[in-house]
Amino acid sequence: MADRKNGLVLDKNQQSIDSSSAEKKSSGPHKVQKGPLVIAAIMIVIGSVTTVWGTYDYIKSVESLRWPKTTGTVLRSSVVQHHFGRENKTEVRYFPKIAYQYVVFGERYQADRIVFGAVSSGRLQNAQAVVDRFPAGSTISVYYHPNTPSTSVLRAGYQNNALAKIVAGLLFCLMGAFIYRSWRRKKVAL
Repeated sequence: MADRKNGLVLDKNQQSIDSSSAEKKSSGPHKVQKGPLVIAAIMIVIGSVTTVWGTYDYIKSVESLRWPKTTGTVLRSSVVQHHFGRENKTEVRYFPKIAYQYVVFGERYQADRIVFGAVSSGRLQNAQAVVDRFPAGSTISVYYHPNTPSTSVLRAGYQNNALAKIVAGLLFCLMGAFIYRSWRRKKVAL
């Protein structure tokens, strides 16, 4: 049986079949995947944290070029091992650990920051070279923050790894944004 409406012939049976198939399509196999959204969010968070960390190191390292200098004494100097990874795939990295003391305006301070940013690539030879440069008991130059003398470094200036952190962080953010944009386009297309 057909009804005439707005110049179209509608079949009631056909209409009910079409509406039930539309319901199946909306609840069917075109479910939006949340995995890419989670990956994008994680990448953006990691990228943001890395960028902020690298920016902080870079700003502080550039500021340290204008800090006053005093003399200090190395208290301890050694190479420290860090193990990264899991049971069978452990990687060992080596880092210099230099503890020193210095006096500013009659007040004694102790610190262990060598430079803003990483000092060593993790290789034993590099870490040992830093330790050899600052042996225990030696007199050293210490650069300290003029307003906060407890903040100090043994090497003023920036390291390339501060810039590398900024670039890596921004790349992670861009990749996360790209994944999110692709996910969003797929979602809108469905």
